[in-house]
Amino acid sequence: MVGVWGYPPDITPTPFLARKGVRSDGEAIEMPTSSSILDSSELSTKSEGIVEGVFHHPARMAPMEGKRSGNKEGRMSQLEKMSLEGKVAIVIVEGRGMGREICLHMARAGADIVAAARAVSEIEAVAQEVRAIGRRALAVRTDVTAPQQIKAMVDQTIAELGHVDILVSLGNANARGSEKPIWDNDLEKDFAPNLKWDLLNHFYCAQAVMKHMVERHTGKIIFDGTAAWWNKGGRHLYVHTMSEGGIVGMARALAIEHARDNIQINVLGTGVFETGEAGGRYEGGRGEYRAQFIPAKRFGRAPEEGPLAVFLASDASNYITGQILYLDGGVQPSGLAPINYFPTIPLMRH
Repeated sequence: MVGVWGYPPDITPTPFLARKGVRSDGEAIEMPTSSSILDSSELSTKSEGIVEGVFHHPARMAPMEGKRSGNKEGRMSQLEKMSLEGKVAIVIVEGRGMGREICLHMARAGADIVAAARAVSEIEAVAQEVRAIGRRALAVRTDVTAPQQIKAMVDQTIAELGHVDILVSLGNANARGSEKPIWDNDLEKDFAPNLKWDLLNHFYCAQAVMKHMVERHTGKIIFDGTAAWWNKGGRHLYVHTMSEGGIVGMARALAIEHARDNIQINVLGTGVFETGEAGGRYEGGRGEYRAQFIPAKRFGRAPEEGPLAVFLASDASNYITGQILYLDGGVQPSGLAPINYFPTIPLMRH
């Protein structure tokens, strides 16, 4: 069976390489190498009578870096691909307790860390913990609503650590101050400031690293997208819902555009977690009542956030791009009720 593949005008076709084939009569034959591109007629002639062949893509022919002594084929296992050894990760820790956990998990996986935020004391503390693990760390004060500061932070990272492999863009304002009817919202006073913290900050961060990643033909970008808002909505939270939807759309557009550059862009869809400033708010009272409506019957815990981020930052996720990976205790498949609406009568267990 012969198939003919077509390529867009801007894509150069790469031929497959067949080194050895076996005819049905047992005779070994030599097949063309990557120096020749076969047309459909040649394929029909050369492949007639072949029942078995070993094919190698040219990209697979070069020796793989990081070969393990116990691996006869020199190919890394999926668990080995989870390592971040030799990689540099920028983590925007602004506004979310999950930033610290992601920094520490990535450091334990082998990455050097750049912690960026406005709060110097916070990022310095994280950097100290990373250094205690044995990895290099920078703490760079950065206002992620200011593109010039983000660019300066990226430039400093490249100058001191050599390159950027991973960007984790966290932080959102949850549109505080605009929780009111839409007719009472002012574009300049309510919408614009919150869009800077909920959406444009992610755009600025991706903009600052993307050209560097394209030039190196490798990269991982992870956006923080609150799992519930973008497809469920929330009472009076127009700006936040718009922003979360924008993050998903931006991630997918970038993923499609840069898949050919070996850059994967995904969204970490987190639910309610007992981290940072949110921790005390969900202990007892209304918080425990809200937890009833999460299928897992609890809020997320800080250590649960890091491993998924490490996976998305590692080579084990190289075929995953433009996706939302949810970490929300089952909220997404449990229905489409708006956020912050709860029954006014107690739930009955059946």
